[in-house]
Amino acid sequence: MEVLPRRGIRVLEFNLTGAEAALAVSAEKDLRPVYFSNGSTRYRLRACKFKRDAAGVDTSVWATRSTSWPATIFLEFNGEPVFPRRRPHAHTDQPIELTGMLRPGLNQVRVSLPSTVGKGLEEPFTFLMAVEVVTTSEYTTLLTQVIERQHFSIEDTKTELRRRLKGADSDDIIIQDKTLHIGIADPFSSSLFAIPVRGIDCKHLECFDLEIWLQTREGKPSKVAGEPSLVDGWKCPICSLDARPVSLRVDDYFANVRANIIASGVDATEAKSIIVDNNGDWTLVKESDDKRGNDLPGSRAQEMPHPERNRLKDLAAESPIILDD
Repeated sequence: MEVLPRRGIRVLEFNLTGAEAALAVSAEKDLRPVYFSNGSTRYRLRACKFKRDAAGVDTSVWATRSTSWPATIFLEFNGEPVFPRRRPHAHTDQPIELTGMLRPGLNQVRVSLPSTVGKGLEEPFTFLMAVEVVTTSEYTTLLTQVIERQHFSIEDTKTELRRRLKGADSDDIIIQDKTLHIGIADPFSSSLFAIPVRGIDCKHLECFDLEIWLQTREGKPSKVAGEPSLVDGWKCPICSLDARPVSLRVDDYFANVRANIIASGVDATEAKSIIVDNNGDWTLVKESDDKRGNDLPGSRAQEMPHPERNRLKDLAAESPIILDD
């Protein structure tokens, strides 16, 4: 809902079934431990600042935008006043947790933004407000969901490669490069990815490793065992666009590249990048070619099955090198 300064009360409503309300967990008004489970939910209210002429806001754009509250705003949820946590009290403006005040049936946010308040709302900006449903999922559940979701097929990626290497139909443009240099090392481990993924909105072809991505999402500073990760740590490590699990896709072309590299006996820590031509053929660029011999020539990629995932629970024991994101 768009929130502009004007007289009167605006209302944002949503309904919950009894089953949906039963899944909601919150510690906001209770000092006892809260036990998150696979599928448990939280509800929170956020406001974000956008340009007023924006033609709709996609969910993936909303998910990566920082919370930003108007300087003066009055809010009630189900008849109780609620208050934003602002920048002076935290690193950034924070969402309002609504979970502890939920009820089955109709839930109502009432908003007052007086017309005399203009600070932060000068043209061409506006504030949008939404209630977000945050779902907690187990690591193995998310891993399986991403692997089983529709992939970027080998042909999809090869088509994109050809598009990037194709010259424009103009005598004024000269193509100087007939190949692309693409990194194949995960940005956290600096080693060859195991399950290559990228977001559906990412403009780059470089991938990162799904298992490491899920396992390195930042938790609370207390790092209490069993607590889920923080909600807002899902920006792509390469381009900062949406990389929530729901937005990730496995790239079969790069999964095939990995399979060929591993089958050739090349150490995963030495596989850093490949050079690709407009047919999709690739050549490996290793970190220490002088020690290992010639580059591994890549043949035309063939369709391959999903990578086997036999190490879902014991991956942490393999001690990947983790860098702070």
